[in-house]
Amino acid sequence: MTEDIVVKARPVQDPRGEPTFKPVKLAPRLGTLKSKRILFFDNGKLRPEFGNYGFITDRLIERFRGSGVGETPRAVLDLLVSTPDPIGKAISLLPDDVDGVVLGLADSGVTVPTVRLAAALEARGIPTAVLCTEAGIALAAAMAQSYVPGAPLSTVTLTRAATREEMNRQADHLLQEVIDGLTAPAERLKFSAQKWLAPMTLKSAGAGELALGEKTVKATRKGGKLCLELDPGAFAEEFYAACCESSLCDGFPVIPPTRDRVRATLRFTDRPPEHVLAPDLTPSGAPITVEKAAISAVMAGCRPEYFPVIVTAFEAMADTRYRLPQVPITSHPSGNAVVISGPLARELGIHAGMGCLGPGFRANATIGRALNLTLINVSRAIPGLSDLATQGSPAEYSYCAAENEEDSPWPAFHAELYGPETTSVTVHRCEGPHNIIDHISTTPESLLTGIASVAATLGGNNSYVPAELLVFLNSEHARIIADAGWSKDDVKLFLYDKARNPRELLEGRGIVFARPAWMTAAAELPVVRGPWEVLVFVVGGTGLHSSVGIPWAFSQAVTRPVAFKDGRPVKSVQEFLER
Repeated sequence: MTEDIVVKARPVQDPRGEPTFKPVKLAPRLGTLKSKRILFFDNGKLRPEFGNYGFITDRLIERFRGSGVGETPRAVLDLLVSTPDPIGKAISLLPDDVDGVVLGLADSGVTVPTVRLAAALEARGIPTAVLCTEAGIALAAAMAQSYVPGAPLSTVTLTRAATREEMNRQADHLLQEVIDGLTAPAERLKFSAQKWLAPMTLKSAGAGELALGEKTVKATRKGGKLCLELDPGAFAEEFYAACCESSLCDGFPVIPPTRDRVRATLRFTDRPPEHVLAPDLTPSGAPITVEKAAISAVMAGCRPEYFPVIVTAFEAMADTRYRLPQVPITSHPSGNAVVISGPLARELGIHAGMGCLGPGFRANATIGRALNLTLINVSRAIPGLSDLATQGSPAEYSYCAAENEEDSPWPAFHAELYGPETTSVTVHRCEGPHNIIDHISTTPESLLTGIASVAATLGGNNSYVPAELLVFLNSEHARIIADAGWSKDDVKLFLYDKARNPRELLEGRGIVFARPAWMTAAAELPVVRGPWEVLVFVVGGTGLHSSVGIPWAFSQAVTRPVAFKDGRPVKSVQEFLER
């Protein structure tokens, strides 16, 4: 006898984070612009260096004045580079008795502080309308959903190269929408973020869990026993499909993070599950907690014992120098490069030899993947929507290797910083490794000149905004250099001197310069601020290929030791099980 039986899957842990703040309610709208003071705030993206968008503001001011507005003062602050408190500084620039604000331009990365400023203004009772580009509207909508639901967002559909006449026509088209954003009651506003937001098809099962649903299977009774015909991949496939539909994965299959699997991972840390590893990710505004990192680590395919490295990586990324709030949403095609150096790399099987930056090694692939997957799940920076990466990069899937200490002619990175028994984890926001082929060079000068050329590519961010460079030398190239009597410091100094571009090659292309004053006057501009910003690792096996990780350039590399919360170094992951 054969019959159908319904089998219910265990619920899985929800990898999404919860913001620690309450969303801001929209301020009461003005009803009319007559005799009102409307401030036009330039967040830095209306400057001529960024194109002709400033003409839109000029036209709106002209039209506002023609409609009876009392005054239209202006304020300017580059929200992207103003630190440490750009929102507070922006608020301090407000003239007295401002009735409303038109804020622009939410474009690419500056969208994050722009929406936060809009929320701060609304919280102070000041109606605000935000002008967005097509490169910023989806992120602005996602952030508004978390920070200030219903915020009036208007989209400029022109490119930065449009003419003044085209910008004027765009301003005329947007005029009534902007006015409504300042004056119409909130319930009448038609600004909806929904079309820009990723759907969530997985349903809550309560208590921070998601439901997988049920499946009908065939059951046959034989000799009094009930025999079930189960497809071992059925629930996994359905969960994978549901995760893709809910934007809770990176596109690759995932392991269902059941409560037992997550608990097994949490055994390998002494931080409590609710401990915050990184606060306030954008666009969701949610923090990465230890538990949320563990859930995504399970989904990524990590073995539980890899978790101490993942915790340390997030502690490094939480350093303000890494600029983690901006990392998930940047338009730059980069990933979170991770280099592990020390005894735990060997214990965990993190590959350092042939092919270590490529596929085939579980520890490398899943540790690197866990970092990026956690950012997607918690921050809700969804590729193609609120993640603004123009083309994206394979480096965003996984970017992880161990230092090849055994074949390196120099002291290992961890030993230089912390001593031989302490494992270090270095993270840096970089493009995928750019290969350097050199089968011919026999001197350090010849070999490193080729590496310097790649490091100073005109397409690299750091040709315009200097930042640390990751240099991955294979063991043979490293021996050529070391056998000539060169140290790692000699390599760093040479690359600092040679990885430069003539000023005339940089002007009029790339991005707006952001350099120290002493660099600005130089005839040839280095890609790093000094030799200390060249990080040299020996990775990979034999074969005459090395590579360079060109940085995002708005982030700095950060290194942390793998340690217990009291600061003691973790000498073996088994110590967590012995507590």
